[in-house]
Amino acid sequence: MSPLRAINPKGVQKRIWPALLVTPLVFPVLIILAWPFIYNFPPLNFGSYLKHLPAITFVVMFYGYPIGLVCVLIFGLPTWLIFKRLRVESVWAYAIAGAISLFILSTLMTTLSYFGGTVYPAGVRTFPLINESTPFFLVGGFVSGYVFGRLIQVRGEFVSD
Repeated sequence: MSPLRAINPKGVQKRIWPALLVTPLVFPVLIILAWPFIYNFPPLNFGSYLKHLPAITFVVMFYGYPIGLVCVLIFGLPTWLIFKRLRVESVWAYAIAGAISLFILSTLMTTLSYFGGTVYPAGVRTFPLINESTPFFLVGGFVSGYVFGRLIQVRGEFVSD
């Protein structure tokens, strides 16, 4: 018997596995769509963006999807189990939990880059817990959580015991 069947014998695993596999795609897709605005191709040269789109897509998906899967397993699955136990059925709760999860990830990445020896101009080492990409992580987490919440709903209602 699978662990999810023991948690919910009514078959929510039919909806949770697709949600767990699709949700990690949300953040990489947002990165691909926002690429010209993040990296500011001069002056938003969409021709150059479209020319490099296949390479950008490959690199972002190659690195982004596995990282997203790990994040879903570390943050998303336990959050879903807690929400399931507490009978939280709000899509917005999932969205806020997603934003908090990716904020934590952004903070961890920034902190690890600090201890990895990132040296800033003039040899000054700083300890930034929040960097310029943190708002993007918050938006990406919010959208990912919202998509996850919508995917596990059945006809607009959450599956319950």
